[in-house]
Amino acid sequence: MQHDYSDRGIATYSMPKLRLIIPFRNALVIRNYFEAMKRWQPEAWEEPKKFLLLRGAGLWGICFLGADVIDRTLGRGSFSVEEMLRVLQSGKRWDWSNKGPFSGLSGRGGALKISEMISAEFQDESGISVKALYEKIMAKG
Repeated sequence: MQHDYSDRGIATYSMPKLRLIIPFRNALVIRNYFEAMKRWQPEAWEEPKKFLLLRGAGLWGICFLGADVIDRTLGRGSFSVEEMLRVLQSGKRWDWSNKGPFSGLSGRGGALKISEMISAEFQDESGISVKALYEKIMAKG
């Protein structure tokens, strides 16, 4: 296996019949997201058996959620841990314990539900969540 590190932040791994390209800058953004997640829910990292965050649908849910958090921070011209943490903290505080609202959710469908529940509670700079905005729009009907 050969390693070729370019000045564009890409490492190319040459292997027989396989060529993997790993964009390090993208990996930095993802790493920052998981660091923000760790700061947002530190107890889940300290005692993972007691929380759904790092298991099954919970883990997949935060991966799906990452797309929303990263989009929001990149849209503001940032990809810092602090900015991602600010987005995560803009919504409600969730109970990730085995008895919380995500208990019983499983598979891809459960992961998507977890992601949607959390992101619906995020507030933008105006201070309103997507969920609250939707309810306001529907009340006008």
